[in-house]
Amino acid sequence: MAIQQLLVEASQVPVRYWVAAFLAPFLVYTLGTITYRLSPLHPFAKIPGPVLNRITYIPLVWHSYKGDEAQYVHKLHQRYGNTVRIAPSSVDFTEVAALKGIYLEKGGFYKSRYYNNFDIDGHASIFSNTDLASRAARAKVVLPLFSITSVKSGYKPFKDSLRRYLKRFKDEKETGRVNALDLARGMSIDAVTEYLFGIRYGALKDEEESGTSASIKATCEPKMSASDVVDNFISTSRLWYLSVWLYNLADWLDGIIYPNPGADVSTEIVNEYADRVIAAAQEEIAQQKDKSQLTFPARLLRAGISPEETRSHCKDIIFAGTDTIGMNLATVCFMLAKYPRVYDRLYEEVSGADIEKEEDIQVLPYLNAVVKEGLRMSMTNPCRLPREVPERGWTYKETYYPPGTIVSCSAYEMHFSAEMFEKPFQFIPERWDFATDDMNKSMMSFGLGNRQCIARGMSMLDMHDVVYHLVKEDILRGAKPVRERIEILEGFSAKVIEGHVDLVWDN
Repeated sequence: MAIQQLLVEASQVPVRYWVAAFLAPFLVYTLGTITYRLSPLHPFAKIPGPVLNRITYIPLVWHSYKGDEAQYVHKLHQRYGNTVRIAPSSVDFTEVAALKGIYLEKGGFYKSRYYNNFDIDGHASIFSNTDLASRAARAKVVLPLFSITSVKSGYKPFKDSLRRYLKRFKDEKETGRVNALDLARGMSIDAVTEYLFGIRYGALKDEEESGTSASIKATCEPKMSASDVVDNFISTSRLWYLSVWLYNLADWLDGIIYPNPGADVSTEIVNEYADRVIAAAQEEIAQQKDKSQLTFPARLLRAGISPEETRSHCKDIIFAGTDTIGMNLATVCFMLAKYPRVYDRLYEEVSGADIEKEEDIQVLPYLNAVVKEGLRMSMTNPCRLPREVPERGWTYKETYYPPGTIVSCSAYEMHFSAEMFEKPFQFIPERWDFATDDMNKSMMSFGLGNRQCIARGMSMLDMHDVVYHLVKEDILRGAKPVRERIEILEGFSAKVIEGHVDLVWDN
């Protein structure tokens, strides 16, 4: 009876009171959180930043989704200074001194949880793995393949891909228009896959030679089959500040709002190729080849990594290798076309150089300057590289950052710093003739510290070689860029709008 009486009395309470009672704890919690984040008691109370950013991550997530995060954060630094609180528990820095503590000292801080959004097929890649021990175990197995000595001794795939690239460039030049980004991606994916996997992807091959199934090729556009997948993959990097479940939801919605019809076909091609690579690697192990002769996937399989995870590592190589070298090389081509004075000086050096061996290319001073300036200008990864302050905490310029704080620097801020680079948005290779220590330390093209790109040496070797031969054969003579600048959507990885970096010639 007592319970019935209570139910009767409860039913007589107006609904608005029940709603208020239900919402009250959430309102109290929200108001308490806002008050704390704005109060002098918060550890970042003295760090400048917009009021809304101190309260919520929404402004940062919004600009990340819009694809202008780097420019947005840059404007915050212009207004608030070198250290800015860009979100409740996130602080961004523009000073070279901050790089040491965040990325270099004692191995640098751990990668933040955001990197988990770049896992592939449910597996953490060497890039996305936030577990140091797990990453180290896998990286150790394959690192020998990325040493300069190993790359030079097995350089034939790079030379073969370069030869096909130069021929295709000349052929397309005859039409009066070349998409430098697409060709660079094709060359890169062919070279990297043949060197690391032992099976060339075939992006710059004729259909009869491609090795992909006729049924798939029949429905694929006559361009590099991985381009749609790469663009689709990097476009979602604008969403990477979201939690994993929200990231997946936003990715799904993004696919509906901005459909990419070629992505499914290209994904099928990449998956088919990855399956062939794993099958070949398993055959290598069955043949008991010498460890030093094993390919990238065979080394992982031999170390006990499952075929499924190994497959995801191979797909990561396809994405990362194609995107990084492709964007960097396309940027150099774009800049050489935009600045004919630079091209003329580089041609003079290259055409007059006495090259007896490959190593001689690496020491050409102006070529080095052009490549380095190209890497500075290339916005392959323009936005922040977030790290999480470890349990010991971190003190920087008398401010203590507690464990769990997200701290970061970005290539955009470092590479375009007016304090370090005069006329930062202009392509001036000569600036590296008088480079300061801070200028060299600020370069973040391949990341920094122990977690930087493991293919840095390989990429630099290839970049020098390709640019040298492009200029030596005078292929870019008379080229003009279609646009004033390379238009991108900014995210962890930049997505070139429309997927084109076009050069034209007046026939």
